[in-house]
Amino acid sequence: ATVENAMDKVQQYLEEDMTEQGKKITNRYSPGYCEWALSGQRDLFAYIGDHPTGITINESCLMQPIKSVSGIIGIGDEVRKRPYGCDICNSASCAYRNIRRKKH
Repeated sequence: ATVENAMDKVQQYLEEDMTEQGKKITNRYSPGYCEWALSGQRDLFAYIGDHPTGITINESCLMQPIKSVSGIIGIGDEVRKRPYGCDICNSASCAYRNIRRKKH
């Protein structure tokens, strides 16, 4: 939960900064969310290059150290940010989505 809270703060800061510049941001999206396969970590890490923090990915595309977070946030004039929820995800096999359905 602490890592997610930190990412929420980063996203909030970015949104405030972009709003001052007349821009909008999208939702945070990471490999393993909805229909972006976890193997997308390889592409993301290849794009970033050598990570200054020393975060790496293993053969299973899991990050080391374990409590690391990766992802993207779009920035632009016409982008949209929607409330997070399973209704924005089309993956019927998502474990998180299935857990949330059982709770409601």
